[in-house]
Amino acid sequence: MRENRKSFFGRTILNTCLCLAFFLIVEYMIGAKILNRYYTNILNLVLIYVIAAVSLNLTCGYLGQLPLGHAGFMSIGAYTAAIITTRFSIPDFGPISGEAVLFLLATIDGGILAMAAGIVIGLPALRLKGDYLAIITLAFGEIIRVLVQNIKITGGAMGMGGIGRYTGFGWSFFWTVMGGAFSFSRVIFSYG
Repeated sequence: MRENRKSFFGRTILNTCLCLAFFLIVEYMIGAKILNRYYTNILNLVLIYVIAAVSLNLTCGYLGQLPLGHAGFMSIGAYTAAIITTRFSIPDFGPISGEAVLFLLATIDGGILAMAAGIVIGLPALRLKGDYLAIITLAFGEIIRVLVQNIKITGGAMGMGGIGRYTGFGWSFFWTVMGGAFSFSRVIFSYG
């Protein structure tokens, strides 16, 4: 038992150091203009899709379920954050940018609203599995798609415009690491 605990903490420290080294190297490359804006945007998209892949790995790989509503939950969180950042503003707090604080709050609010939607869809689907779970989550994703296309605040079928570029590599990397750590803790520890 002691050996397993020792190797677990050793791997955790190693992974933390590797993540920190990766972050510092990429931040240096962005600052030194080695990575231009195109590659930085691609890297941001890759990190966002890593978050989605980690969540699918948790539900499909470890739980053995096939939910098809991930796009619906992602759109709830994304549109919530976009609406908050386009409709509200926060003044600067000295050296802390008001836009950064607003983006952080909008991201957290988007996650909370997506989680609430997950609870609402999860409670009736609690005992479903297999094809039935796939059908109900697919229907949920389609309901969200239809709602997004027909509500004026989301811009309808044209989508939202005027969304600021708040996210960068640091934000994407932070949320990817947090999502991976959360998923890892849910798999390894019995209480998360």
